[in-house]
Amino acid sequence: MELVGVADVASDYRIRVAVERGYAVLASDLAARDEVDTAGVPVTGTLDDLLGQVDVVADCAPKKLAAANKDRYPAAGVKGIWQDGEEHALAGYSVGLRPGELRRRPGDDEAHRARHRCPRR
Repeated sequence: MELVGVADVASDYRIRVAVERGYAVLASDLAARDEVDTAGVPVTGTLDDLLGQVDVVADCAPKKLAAANKDRYPAAGVKGIWQDGEEHALAGYSVGLRPGELRRRPGDDEAHRARHRCPRR
C-alpha cells in the first residue's frame, strides 16, 4: 500500500509535516484550498482529484466531516476506512473493544458473509 496524498481543511503543523515528508497535499474542498494556499502550503488539488487516483481512503476526519464524506467515496468507486470512534451507522462496524475484534449488530454476520463471500467460522 502506498500513501498517495493527504487531504485536509487546515494548514496547521500536521499538514506541514506531510509537506516535509514529501507527501502530496490536497484540500478537502475548494474553500479549504484557498485557506491552505494562503498559509503557504503547496496544494496539488482537492480530495475529489485524489479519489480518482486511489482504491482506498483512510478517513481520519472529525466526526461531522467524516459523515459528510461517506457518500463521496462509493460515488468515486473508492472504499473508505474510518477511524476508531465513528458511529456504527457511519462505518458499518464499531471498534475499540480489543485489538482485532469487531462488534456487529445481531444478524449482521450472515449478511456480511453473504455480501463478501466469507466462509463460516
